[in-house]
Amino acid sequence: MTHRWFFLAAASLIALPLGAQAGGRSGAAAAFVPGKYTIEARDTSKAFPPIPFELKSNTVFVITMAEGTFSGKMKSKDGTLTYSDQGCLDEKNVQREGTYVVRSERGGFWLEVQSDSCEDRGKSLASWLFRPIKK
Repeated sequence: MTHRWFFLAAASLIALPLGAQAGGRSGAAAAFVPGKYTIEARDTSKAFPPIPFELKSNTVFVITMAEGTFSGKMKSKDGTLTYSDQGCLDEKNVQREGTYVVRSERGGFWLEVQSDSCEDRGKSLASWLFRPIKK
């Protein structure tokens, strides 16, 4: 079962052209470490309610929504992150990876697309701000 609906819905609701996003590319590379976060819109004029996100220590992430959960894999090393999920599969049903640079912004992180054959996914991820949940 695929969950392309999540990224297609998110892309249609909150994705922006990369050049038009507030905060630009000036954020320094940052570490995206395991923990609990919320996903918010980087462009505050397109705000949506925070979405719970957890990056587990084994590189698995889980997004929790009213409709259920969505998961995939993220691995961050030296400011570069590889990402895959069941919403972007190749012809053999293998999850395609995208490569991103982790950038810091307004107390959180966003992902700058380096390469991703799933264009809608890259636009969505780049439009989100991942804010750590403070304990």
